[in-house]
Amino acid sequence: MTFATACASLLLPITLGAVLIRITTRNDPIPKPLAVALGYGLGTGILTHWMVIANFTGMPLSAPVINIPLGIALVIGIVSLLRQSRSVRRLQPNREPPDMISIVCGLVILFVTHFILWRALNFPIFAWDTFSTMGLKGKSIYYDQTIRNLAFIPKFDYPIHIPLLTAWISFCMGEWNNTLKILFPLPCFFYLVIQYYFLREFAARRWALLSVVFLLSCNFLIYHATITYRDIHMMYFNCSTLLLIAWWYRRQSGAWLLLSAVFAGLTSFIKLEGFGYMVLYNLLMTVLIWYRNAESARAKIMKNLEFALISGGIYAIYLIYRIFHILPYAAGRDEVHAEHFYINKINLATGAELLERMGVVLMRYIENFFMSGNWNVIPILFVLSLWQIFFSRNRHVGVVMLLFLGLFFGMYFVTFSATQHYVWVAKQHHVLSRSILHVFPILVTLTILLNADDHSKT
Repeated sequence: MTFATACASLLLPITLGAVLIRITTRNDPIPKPLAVALGYGLGTGILTHWMVIANFTGMPLSAPVINIPLGIALVIGIVSLLRQSRSVRRLQPNREPPDMISIVCGLVILFVTHFILWRALNFPIFAWDTFSTMGLKGKSIYYDQTIRNLAFIPKFDYPIHIPLLTAWISFCMGEWNNTLKILFPLPCFFYLVIQYYFLREFAARRWALLSVVFLLSCNFLIYHATITYRDIHMMYFNCSTLLLIAWWYRRQSGAWLLLSAVFAGLTSFIKLEGFGYMVLYNLLMTVLIWYRNAESARAKIMKNLEFALISGGIYAIYLIYRIFHILPYAAGRDEVHAEHFYINKINLATGAELLERMGVVLMRYIENFFMSGNWNVIPILFVLSLWQIFFSRNRHVGVVMLLFLGLFFGMYFVTFSATQHYVWVAKQHHVLSRSILHVFPILVTLTILLNADDHSKT
C-alpha cells in the first residue's frame, strides 16, 4: 500500500512539471515522454524550494502544507494548457518502423531497468554518507516538520534537495520506510528518456537506443541508481542542463534558454559541487551567446543576464534561508574537515608539490577511465570517435559539449591538484568516480552524435 501511495504522490510534482514544460515549449512542441522526463526535475525542484519557502515563513511542514498549493498550481496549469491547446502547433508523430537492432536494444533496456528498480526497492538504505547526512536529515525534517534543526546535524551547509524530497514522500505515505528509495532510480530512468529524445533529433532510433544501452552497461551508474547517494540526481540535473543548452544553441528558442537556466539553478540545490556547475553553465552560455554575431550587443547582454538571474535567483532561495536559519545556530562549530572545501579555508599547494600532485591526478583520471570496471569501454569509444568532430554535420553541437567537458574536467583538475581536495584522489578513488558520474552520460551522447550523422535518420 505504501508503494502505491508513494507512486501516486509522485504524480503531483511530475505532472506539474510536465504541464509547465508543455506550456513553456508551446511554440516549439516536444514529445510528451520528454515533457514528463523534464517535468520530473522541474516539478521536484519546485516542490523542494516551496518547502524551503514555506518553512521560512514559519509554517510546519506537512503533506497538506506542501501538496495543496502545488495542487492548485497544477489545476491552473492544466486549465492554461487546455486553453492554449487549440493554437499550439502539433508535433508530427515519428513513423519510423522498428528494426532488429532497435528491438534488441529495447529488450536489453527493459531487462536492465527492471533490475535497477528491483535492486533499489529490495536493498535497504545503506552507506555511511546516507546514514550520517542525507538519511538523517530527511528523517529529521519528517519527524520535526522543520528544516531549522539541520543546523545541529553534520554537514549542515550541504544542499538539501534529497532530504526534503525523502521527507515529503514520507509525509505522503504517513511513515518513514524503505519505500522512499523509489526516488533514486527515477532520475536515472528519466534521464535515459531525455538522452534518447535529444539524440533522435540527430540520428535514427537505433542509434538513440544504443546510447541508452551504452549507459546501462556501466556498472557504476547502475550501482548509484540503486543506492541513496545524491550523485545520480546530480547526473540527471547536470547532464539535462547541458542538453537543454545544446537544444537552445540548435533552436535559438527563448523557451530552451529559460528551461536551461532553471535547471542550472536547480543543479546547485543537489550537492555543493552544483554551485560550481552553475558557474560553468554561465561561462558556457556567455561564450555561446557572444559567439553568434547576428544579434546586437544589447540582445546578447540581456540573454546573459536572463540566464544568470534565473539560475542565480534559484540558488539564492536556499542561500537566504541558510543565512538566516542555519548558519547562526551552527556558528562556532569547528567540524570542518581538512579535506572539505570552503572558500575561506582553502589550503593551496604551490611549486614542486603542485606539479607532483598534477601528475598524480592525471594518472588517477587515466586509471579510472580506462583501467577500472566503472565505465565499460565507453571512454575508449569516446576517444576513438573524437577525430570525427572535424567532419560531422553535428560538430556545432558537439563543440558545445566538448567545451563544457573541458570546463568541467579543468575545474576538477585544478581543484584536486591545488587544494585540500587532493586527498580524495590520492587516497580514496571513489570520490573521483562519483564526480565523473555527474557528466559521464555526455561522453556517451557525444560518441553517438559523432558516429551517427544526420543522413542516418533517412
